[in-house]
Amino acid sequence: MVPSAFVVLPELPLTVNGKLDRKALPAPDATDFTASGPLRGPRYPSEKVVHSAFAEVLGLPTLGIDENFFELGGHSLLAMSLLQHLRAAFAGDLCLADLLARPTVAALAEFLVDRTVRAALGESADEAAPCSD
Repeated sequence: MVPSAFVVLPELPLTVNGKLDRKALPAPDATDFTASGPLRGPRYPSEKVVHSAFAEVLGLPTLGIDENFFELGGHSLLAMSLLQHLRAAFAGDLCLADLLARPTVAALAEFLVDRTVRAALGESADEAAPCSD
């Protein structure tokens, strides 16, 4: 396990007993989770919906469509919340395995659109089995 953020302090805050004062530790800055390069914003309506869900679940004001959900601080409980948002928005099953295989806004939105188009055309989804999570 790797922490999702590091905060550099000149010294650790201590209680009067010399123990670590956890309440005095600063919270990591949410902007530290985003990429250092330029961010690509959502281009299509499907990407806007997925982007909005990512931002809401992760509590990040800005994120790019190519950033990894899990590298931004996402974990299993947040992933389930994200899936719930997206299932409501796209009216269909979406598995945790789908998010694990496509952890960026761009990849997940493309998958959701492709799946919706295949379903509208009556084609079978070759790559996915029914969700069990």
